[in-house]
Amino acid sequence: MMKKVKDQALLSYPVSRPVVSALLSEMSAKGDILRADVQAPGGLTIAMIVDAVSQHIHHNYGKGFVGTARIPVIAMYAVYTLLVLDVKRYSGKTLLPLETHTSPDSRSKALGDIVVNNADGTCFEAIEIKHNKPITPDMVGVAYRKIKDSALNRYYILTTHEPNCDAYESVMQEITRYKKIHPCEIVINGVIPSLKYYLRLITNPASFIHEYTRWLEFEYQRASGIKQEHLRVWKDICQESLSPEKT
Repeated sequence: MMKKVKDQALLSYPVSRPVVSALLSEMSAKGDILRADVQAPGGLTIAMIVDAVSQHIHHNYGKGFVGTARIPVIAMYAVYTLLVLDVKRYSGKTLLPLETHTSPDSRSKALGDIVVNNADGTCFEAIEIKHNKPITPDMVGVAYRKIKDSALNRYYILTTHEPNCDAYESVMQEITRYKKIHPCEIVINGVIPSLKYYLRLITNPASFIHEYTRWLEFEYQRASGIKQEHLRVWKDICQESLSPEKT
C-alpha cells in the first residue's frame, strides 16, 4: 500500500510520464533509505524549515568533499514541485525533471538548473543556482546569452553566498542593460531568502520536508552528486531541529 501511495504521489507531478516511469523504476529498485527516518511533526514553522535547510547547505562537510553544490538545487526543486501545484502563476505549467549533476548546461542545453515550461513546451521560467559564489556581472551576461533567443518570462540567478553580490551596482547595471534588449526579467537573490518567500506561498509549508527528503534520496540513488554523508547530516538536522519536542 505504501508503494502505491508513493507512486501515485510522484505521478501527480506535472512532468512527462515516461520520465516519471523511469524514476519510479529506479527508486523502487534501490528502496527508501531516508524517508522512514525523517518526519515532519505538527507545529513546524517556516523559520524552522528554512533554518534546517540552511544548516544542511552550510554544514562543514570537510575539505575536498564533493557534491554539496547539488543541495541548494534540490532544495529549490523541491519547493518548485509544490509551487506548480499550489500557486496560480504556475497554473498549466510543467516543471521539467532535474538534469543529472553530470550533465552541465553546455552539454544538456538547459536554460538553467530548474526549468518551468508553458503548456506549448516553450520555456516560461528558469533558475540558475550558484553555491558559495557571489553573483557577478559576467553571470548576468551568461544568462542573457542563454535566454536571448527564447521567449522566457523570468530568469533567476540564486546563490548561497552571503552577500549575494560583491559588486551589486555593477550587476544591476548589467541587468538593466539587457532588459532594454530582451523583455525577460533577470532576478538575483539568495537561495535561503527565496526559499523562505516561496514557502509562504504554499498552503502546507511542512510538506516541503517530505519533498526535499524524497529528492535528496532520489539524487543519491542515481549518483547525481548527493552522497550518503549528505543524507546522514540531513537526518541528524531533522532529528535535532525538527523533532516534536522542538515544535
